[in-house]
Amino acid sequence: MGGKPLPIHGEGTNVRSYLYCEDVAEAFEDYVGRTVEEDDGMVHEELKWWGDVSEALLPHPRMLMMPGGRHSDGSEENSGAVSLSVNSSQNQMVELLKEFDNVCTRRVSMPISSDLNNSRNFITKISRYRKLVNIPNSMTVLHELLPISIEMAKRKLRGIWNSTNAGVVSHNEVLEIDVQRLHRLSFKWANFIPEEQAKVIVAPRSNNEMDASKLKKEFHELLSIKESLIKYAFEPDKRN
Repeated sequence: MGGKPLPIHGEGTNVRSYLYCEDVAEAFEDYVGRTVEEDDGMVHEELKWWGDVSEALLPHPRMLMMPGGRHSDGSEENSGAVSLSVNSSQNQMVELLKEFDNVCTRRVSMPISSDLNNSRNFITKISRYRKLVNIPNSMTVLHELLPISIEMAKRKLRGIWNSTNAGVVSHNEVLEIDVQRLHRLSFKWANFIPEEQAKVIVAPRSNNEMDASKLKKEFHELLSIKESLIKYAFEPDKRN
């Protein structure tokens, strides 16, 4: 509007979705003063087969999944003790949601899918790097933890939950399991030396272990991270 150059980040190739503020403001204005019963009646008129919306939806807890990790002691109670600014916005949201008794917040860390053929899979990605940062981390094996999230909703669990497998595993240990289970004995990799590592990491890491004891107490069948990686990622891939 001022005729000045418009700065962009990077090459400007990132794809973003946008919402025009006046559109959403108009939508809110249309619903000012409407009660749940009024909306329920409107839905009944439009969709005769729809159940009682207010009864079906309102009593159920909301389920949120948020990034976790890099906390002082990794426990749910210390979700606000953050050492990295990149996670501050998520943790502010976690702290805010603690005030609501109908919300279940699940904090995930470095999620891993079971499809090793997917180029975006964590295991596939690190196997293509020439050098690795070798720091132990808590991780979330999705094939095991997503069904648990459904069960958590059924049990109407609330509060903050570290949704990771028990224990930690380093990048080196993941690739060592890869070599052993898939017999890729010729596969080699190297690690950054501390000086190099300090340059490639955005900020200094603190404790990357998230305490999963609360989840383990509720779900005794929860596997350790190494056991889960073998069962849900490497063994299925080996059979295929």
